[in-house]
Amino acid sequence: AANRFDIIFEDMALGNTDSAFASAVRLYPNPTTNGAFSIALPSAETVKVIITSILGQEVLSSEFTPSQNIVEITPNQSLQAGVYLVQVSSQSGTTVKKLIVK
Repeated sequence: AANRFDIIFEDMALGNTDSAFASAVRLYPNPTTNGAFSIALPSAETVKVIITSILGQEVLSSEFTPSQNIVEITPNQSLQAGVYLVQVSSQSGTTVKKLIVK
């Protein structure tokens, strides 16, 4: 049973550049004090926003239609101090940004 395996090496470059959508999405103010913040978007298309705690608990999941390429987010419940992950998805792409609540 000699030569049962072949090892094949391929030249492959891994990229670490963000997509145009990911680099254009901005959260502000960051850090925030009460959990309310805005998302600046590259276009006025509808976005789905999912906010999860660093422990993976989903805090908010909703779709928003931007006004002048900005979405205002005010969670129903006040966010406790900590780090949250904000996933922003649209037809142009998906990105995850970090939000700090003081």
